[in-house]
Amino acid sequence: MDSLSTSIWQDIFGVSNETAFQTIVPALIAILIFIFGLFVKWLGGWNKNHKENTQKRKFIFSQTEVLLKALSKQKNSIEKFIEMLKLNKIVYYEFELIVTLDPKHIYNIGSNEIFRILVLSFFTKKEKRLEFFNSLVKQLDLIDALQNQFKTAFDDTITRLSKYWHNWNENIHLIGDFHDNWVTDLLSENINKITDVFLKTFFTTYHDWTQVENYTDMYVAEAELITSSINVAKLSQPNQYGKIILKPLLECRDAVKNHRNYRQIKIKEFEKYITQLNDIENELVKFLTFYNYILNSKTKRD
Repeated sequence: MDSLSTSIWQDIFGVSNETAFQTIVPALIAILIFIFGLFVKWLGGWNKNHKENTQKRKFIFSQTEVLLKALSKQKNSIEKFIEMLKLNKIVYYEFELIVTLDPKHIYNIGSNEIFRILVLSFFTKKEKRLEFFNSLVKQLDLIDALQNQFKTAFDDTITRLSKYWHNWNENIHLIGDFHDNWVTDLLSENINKITDVFLKTFFTTYHDWTQVENYTDMYVAEAELITSSINVAKLSQPNQYGKIILKPLLECRDAVKNHRNYRQIKIKEFEKYITQLNDIENELVKFLTFYNYILNSKTKRD
């Protein structure tokens, strides 16, 4: 046995058995220990990196689920606002911006890191993963943009509708002053409101209007006072008071018309926002469904 061992060491390494055990074997053992140490270190690093990737991936998925819930709430908020805009009356408009509809938490990870976690850390379906990564980034960008659009659109709505309402108030006050001062003005001009067609109709209409519920609302006033008064004031030969009152009557009519038309414009705009949110929601659901399927399949294989 000893001669055979000696022969092997001599044939392979050109040294005796004794020399081999004194020099070569310890060196080989040292190399193996070094390689094993590198392997353990690599394995530890891989395991740590794997856990970090898993945690970050779970965080991305959980935040995506938060966004899905926020999308649903934001749609409800928009729908409520649209219902307010559909009302033919003056209301106090409210619009809720859902604070959780915010992609900043996912953004904080960084697009490069997200790409590494969702695409590069897997060995299969690279093209499909890249497709869903791009979709996720696109949806996050859309949500970020819509946040600002919602606020701007709502602020613009209130500013413009308030302007029309202010124009209405200015002119309805002129009409009210005309009515309230009729005793002094008409007597000084020796005009009898009973025998004048315009004045008789206007004062009767004005009195009837003040008896209607919510008569100060511009939409109620339009139907009960403004339209009929304009028709009478535009007779072929109205008196001087018909001419005086015609301008504020027309201004009131235009204010209501502009208020109504602008509400319709904003209704269509916010309905488009709901469509956009639905599209984003569908894409995020597809994203989660794909990765849940992949991870569940991987777990079963493991």
